[in-house]
Amino acid sequence: MSSERKAYSALGESDRQVLLPKTVSQNEIAQILVAFANSEGGSLWIGVKKNGKIIGCDPNEELFKVQGASESLCLPEIKFTSKIWKEDFRLVLEINVCEAVEKPLKAKDTMGKWLPYIVVENKVILANKILVGFWALKKYPVAKPTHLQIELISLFHLIEKEQAVTLSKLYRLSDFPLKEVDRLLMLLISWDMVEMVINSDNTVYQVRK
Repeated sequence: MSSERKAYSALGESDRQVLLPKTVSQNEIAQILVAFANSEGGSLWIGVKKNGKIIGCDPNEELFKVQGASESLCLPEIKFTSKIWKEDFRLVLEINVCEAVEKPLKAKDTMGKWLPYIVVENKVILANKILVGFWALKKYPVAKPTHLQIELISLFHLIEKEQAVTLSKLYRLSDFPLKEVDRLLMLLISWDMVEMVINSDNTVYQVRK
């Protein structure tokens, strides 16, 4: 196995890398593939523990599972490349997924629902509704007006005052209906006035500097 592969193992997991000793289910694989495509792309390494220790896998069996997950549990089907690495007598399968041009892509969960996922801080999580709405605005953008409506200005100043605020707190502090807060926030993000900072346990909104 090349020194480059060993370096990847030493890094452990990152936002663009997930290590699995072996795949558990095709639903799990589909969620990882979709999460990479909805984020900035990434690599799935099968046959490697989370601490980077190589234990090996049956790459043909694992590749069959990944192909099945991509074809039947991802919408649309996710294209990926694969490579088999070898160290001593152990084999590792590398799956590479590029960032999607149009988002969101969705994976089918065990209940039959098609849901969008992203990868953040080594974790695969559901994409929130504001991010999904932002993706829609990237596809069908709304031009920023010369003069912002009073509701937009009010919400912007509220975010500016709070510095970093969650959506639930915005709901409490704002006088607008919840759906209107969602709509205004999506617009502010699409115009680069507000940024969304997504962590694995929460999401906050702040004025873009």
